[in-house]
Amino acid sequence: MYIPYLRARQFELIALRELLEQHKLGKMILPLVEPIKLTPTLVLTIEAFIEAKHPIAVILNPTVGFFL
Repeated sequence: MYIPYLRARQFELIALRELLEQHKLGKMILPLVEPIKLTPTLVLTIEAFIEAKHPIAVILNPTVGFFL
């Protein structure tokens, strides 16, 4: 299993969503996303993963960002 760690920047999220939509993201890839703030791109990406039934992990870091 491959677990890429992403800081949930806009272009990283768009790239993940496009890979998912083009079926180029294998089932053995579990993206680990650490968002800094809640953005529409983050919401769209998470919704796309839920709809495709593909695993995604979202971690919250209370020392960084607005998620306290």
